Amino acid sequence: GPLRANAVRPAPAVPSVVRLAIPSHPAPVAFWREELTALGRFTGCADEMRNAQPPEQHRLSKSDELVLVPCGAGAYNFSSVPVIATGVAGRRTFRFATFDYQPGWSEGEKHPMLVNASWLPERSRLESHAKGRGLGDCGSSETYVWDGTRFRLVEAAAMGECRGGWHWITTWSARVTDKSGQ
Repeated sequence: GPLRANAVRPAPAVPSVVRLAIPSHPAPVAFWREELTALGRFTGCADEMRNAQPPEQHRLSKSDELVLVPCGAGAYNFSSVPVIATGVAGRRTFRFATFDYQPGWSEGEKHPMLVNASWLPERSRLESHAKGRGLGDCGSSETYVWDGTRFRLVEAAAMGECRGGWHWITTWSARVTDKSGQ
């Protein structure tokens, strides 16, 4: 165009997100039957939990764990409600996990909803991948890290059009820095 190169503003700085290091405490103790009943009531997913795999439990700190509660499935998308469980086995309390940016399928929900969720303990990352169709060539994905209080978005990608493209468009990225755990 007619403007000189120095007329273009520089790209904004990449945001930085602090990730709390996940300690190497023993794996969480499996839920007691009463806790599973309470978890189903709390999330509103009791019916879905009856025929699904048990909730996934992942250690976040000495007293907190991430729980991915199965809450519905379609042909190629499996929904989970992310919950933080606190306390000791048999007496754990539950609260919905919080996010600085709500996962894509949470709109209109009273709580966050992840799709095809996975926890990557070696990188302390929570991922959600919603497929627009079984082929997986369209949809959206988000990746979060735990900062000790909530999950922080560090990467988002999407492909709105199902046309055989395997490289989704990155719509958000942040630099991750580590903070020592508890």
